Amino acid sequence: MKKPTSFWQIEPNLIRFKAFFFLYIGSIHSVSQFMSLYFKQLGLSPQQIGLISGMRPILGFVSAPLIGSLADRYRIRRLCLMTTVIGFATVITSIGFITPASRIEGNCPTELSSINVSSLPAEQQKEYGKYFTNRGWMFAEGELNRVFYTLVLLSLFAEIFMTPTGTMMDAGVLEELGSENMHKYGQQRAWGAIGPAIMAIFSGSAVNRTRRNTLICGLPFVLINYHPAFVIFACGMVFCFISSTFFQFNKQKEAYKVELEKPNPLKVFKMFLTIHYGSWILCIYLMGICNGAISGFLFWHLENLALDKPDMQYINLIQSAKMKKKLKKEKLTNIPPF
Repeated sequence: MKKPTSFWQIEPNLIRFKAFFFLYIGSIHSVSQFMSLYFKQLGLSPQQIGLISGMRPILGFVSAPLIGSLADRYRIRRLCLMTTVIGFATVITSIGFITPASRIEGNCPTELSSINVSSLPAEQQKEYGKYFTNRGWMFAEGELNRVFYTLVLLSLFAEIFMTPTGTMMDAGVLEELGSENMHKYGQQRAWGAIGPAIMAIFSGSAVNRTRRNTLICGLPFVLINYHPAFVIFACGMVFCFISSTFFQFNKQKEAYKVELEKPNPLKVFKMFLTIHYGSWILCIYLMGICNGAISGFLFWHLENLALDKPDMQYINLIQSAKMKKKLKKEKLTNIPPF
């Protein structure tokens, strides 16, 4: 049995993998925690947000094995990894700077035209909760539909780019480590827990500084500028792209010298029909339902619990504590999670 190396030991040939995990997963968490709140502020209803969140993994289920198989077939893993990273960064950044729908000034619902809700006690304000949950009434319907369909399109493209990245990222690390150093995988992957813990705090602090209270049709709202979170995401992904250029897929280089059978994308989907892999897919499906039901609206729920003065730094503290626990687990086990 090989003696495990220290978690903090510097191995120059593995720094690129630690950096990639740190930057890629950290950048995703710097914006993903605010995504449902951002969509809510743009005027989308909970049903529309749930539709976007539900469509993405369905598309990812198809795109990840398809693009991964094509990358193996034509031996272009490194090119695919770099392309998906830059594509994902571009699409998500575009979501953050989408032009919002025009707000209709003075077009208040009849129920709100004769009352100032902000002057009512907190318990009575809850009776008007539907106007807080769905802000679509503030915006022009035609432009709001334009925003919704644009977000659907961008979110689907983001999923196409994001899902293959994880598989090729793991493939590059495992190829470099080889069977003799497989025990070091957990040390590389653990940096994917440190990244979110750090970058989420920075993005949360930056976003929290942009909060401002306002009254719209007598209703008290907190408007937030989420651009700083998307800027932090874009900066992190730039360095992530740089680290991806140092990935070396050695097995594919050997495949150029020796004529090996090229992978067939159709075999990947046929493999899912077997009992062994089909049962695994079913378990992942059920876990995805539970995860999606919680993560999609977690920060929306936490904001509601904070009433009219939610502090996003406390929310990020919860996120960091979760990542710290994940880091501790991966550091101790020190084995690939599959």
